[in-house]
Amino acid sequence: MAQTNDAPERNPLANPAVRHGLGFSGALVLVLVGYFFLEGTMQLLVYGMALLDVIVTPQILKLSVEQQRAAET
Repeated sequence: MAQTNDAPERNPLANPAVRHGLGFSGALVLVLVGYFFLEGTMQLLVYGMALLDVIVTPQILKLSVEQQRAAET
């Protein structure tokens, strides 16, 4: 059966909880790798990358959602 376009396709990234969850999950992976496998300065650098991941990833994903909405209109 063919689908109709009556209901617009929902983008999961439109939900802020999903965007922030992706940022936190990426940061969690970085923190775990840094804690278990690295030491010294390299560990601190990875912790800094995790902090940036938590802050920047949701903002970039929000911009992509806004651009998609602008392209659809």
